Amino acid sequence: MTDDRPLVESAIRGELYAFNQLMKNWHKRIFNFAYRYLNDYDEASEVTQQTFIKAYQSIGTLKDPGRFRAWLYIIASNGCRARTRRAGRYATESLSGGEREAWGQLPGGENPEKQLQCRDWERLLKRALAQIPEEQRLVIIMKEYEGLMFHEIAEVLSEPENTVKSRMYYGLKALRKVLTKWNITKEAIQYEE
Repeated sequence: MTDDRPLVESAIRGELYAFNQLMKNWHKRIFNFAYRYLNDYDEASEVTQQTFIKAYQSIGTLKDPGRFRAWLYIIASNGCRARTRRAGRYATESLSGGEREAWGQLPGGENPEKQLQCRDWERLLKRALAQIPEEQRLVIIMKEYEGLMFHEIAEVLSEPENTVKSRMYYGLKALRKVLTKWNITKEAIQYEE
């Protein structure tokens, strides 16, 4: 990950080019975060767009350019949570035939059977994540997929770091319970690799 501090400082001073470059640098990560959270391509696109609109409108209020990453995730996570509250639920699965994958790129050298298997595991994991409490799901996505540190997640969620660690622990435990209920064991996953 590159250091965005010089771009953030320029964007805070009102330089449009710098903000556009930041948006280009962060668009895919914010979209993937929203997609993993919402499990809906169109909703994730909307949240991503709204995140950058809000960031553009208020970047002048950002006091510490080093906090840009956490600040951007705060905006995105608030947007995701607002969408789920409006919908009154978490979309458990949106696996229509035309689903667009955003969970990650498979290695180009993989054979088609392996790619299909990876997509099946991704779908299964999305369904399993949908079964655990929202606050645990959010921590797992930020830590495991977005690579945020516990202190950054704590800042994004305005929670103590130990609370974030507990949510991670209980979230992984809940995921394991869901997968066990579905008869998905560690041995089955390793056998498929």
